[in-house]
Amino acid sequence: MKNWKILVPALLIAFGVVSCNSDAASSGNAARNTESNGNSQDNSGGAAMVMEAGGLKITALTGSPEYPGAKLGLINPPAGADLVAGNNRFEFSVANFELGGSTPGAEDQKIANNPQGQYAALILNNEAVIQMNAASSDQKLEDGHYIMLAFASRSYHESVKAESGHILRKFNVGQPENYKAVDLKAPHLFYHWPTGNVTGEKVLLDFYLVNCTLGTDNFKVKATINGTEFTLTNWASYTIEGLPMGENKIKLELLDATGATVASPFNPVERSFTLEAGA
Repeated sequence: MKNWKILVPALLIAFGVVSCNSDAASSGNAARNTESNGNSQDNSGGAAMVMEAGGLKITALTGSPEYPGAKLGLINPPAGADLVAGNNRFEFSVANFELGGSTPGAEDQKIANNPQGQYAALILNNEAVIQMNAASSDQKLEDGHYIMLAFASRSYHESVKAESGHILRKFNVGQPENYKAVDLKAPHLFYHWPTGNVTGEKVLLDFYLVNCTLGTDNFKVKATINGTEFTLTNWASYTIEGLPMGENKIKLELLDATGATVASPFNPVERSFTLEAGA
């Protein structure tokens, strides 16, 4: 696993969670629904935002069950713990959300669905998501500096964008050198899905934002899918249609209100995944 080298005054620093609110992407196009405390996404089952270019069609996902008040708490590793290289246990408390079991209506979405059900998404240094279908899991870590993001996810890989619904931490493992400062209070974008081998009539695009608000006159996410660019001004999950079988590439870039790339070790992020025919 790649390590981000960061300046930390202590071995483990907890950060008070700040969640991103989302604004409507286009007046009259985006159906908005609040999951919790003003944190909104397109999941109400109404008319969804649709964009088409380069033979691709992306649509804000709708119809997902809501989980108001969904929240993860970090039990392990505890604040101030000395972590060493090798297996380290990550353990969460879970409120207003059930790990395991398929999300109701998953079969209607026509997108890839995790057969192990809903999970706690654990992302370390913006690498590929670790899907924890139980509250605890051992993860093998190398020496280094780590940024950890965790949040609840529906079984079809749509993050639950609830207020105070995520955990953002930074910690060290072993005796890393060459620190590089990362401000956890600054805006950041984390890539969630798709990754690896994916099936389904459509492919879900899901990302997680902290410390920023999307809007036409605010922060934006530029999604480049196989070379075709889309500008997203609403924090939602999106289905992608028109992708070819085989390897596909997605690049996500968080932009500020002026259109400049936001400074972050995780921005931009580019991933490849393989689209396969369903069974």
